[in-house]
Amino acid sequence: QNPVAVVGSFASKVYLPDSDIDLTAFVHPRQGTNWVNELVSALVKRGIEDNNRDDAPYQIRNVTFVNAETKLVKCVINNIQV
Repeated sequence: QNPVAVVGSFASKVYLPDSDIDLTAFVHPRQGTNWVNELVSALVKRGIEDNNRDDAPYQIRNVTFVNAETKLVKCVINNIQV
C-alpha cells in the first residue's frame, strides 16, 4: 500500500467552506502508471455499488482522470470535491 497525505489548504487549515480536499499518493516509480488506472476503477466501482444502497457510507460521483505529467484523479465524495 502507498502512503497518502492531505496537502493544500485543508492540511494547513486555511480552507474555505466550499474548498476541495487535496490528497497526494506516494507511489514508487517501479509501479509505473497502472496504479492510477486501478484507483480510478476502484472509485468508479465503489460509486456504482454505493449509489444503489440507501445505507452507503460514501457517495462517490464524477470520477475524472487527468493524464498530465502529474497524474490527477478528481471526484466528489459526499458532496466534497476531492
